[in-house]
Amino acid sequence: MSRAVKVLVATLASVFVLASVALAALPTAGATYKGATMDKGHVFGSVKLVAETSRKLSVVRVKDHCGKVYRFHDVKVGNDGSFKAVKKNSSGGPIFTIDGQFTSASKAKGGTSQYHCQGAITTYVAKKQ
Repeated sequence: MSRAVKVLVATLASVFVLASVALAALPTAGATYKGATMDKGHVFGSVKLVAETSRKLSVVRVKDHCGKVYRFHDVKVGNDGSFKAVKKNSSGGPIFTIDGQFTSASKAKGGTSQYHCQGAITTYVAKKQ
């Protein structure tokens, strides 16, 4: 393979990697996203995400199927649009976890894990309102 072809291949590979990073889905600053937590087709609770910026959720609110409400503030959004928040008990063990990823500027998908209330694991899709 000639040197010119190797340089061209390397350049195209670099452009592809940079384009992938640039196309990572992030939330729209100032937007609110809402959805329901589900397990096997049954609605268990609700999810609300409020994006302060494209890199920070100012509020993450989840109501579980037992009626308990969990609130998280200032949750960081990664370069790839992912986020995670964990509530811990006094011993440092997890009580509730929510994680997700923005799949577009108008939608986030993810899951929740509850370590009480029957230990339910649910999924959600939250759409921009």
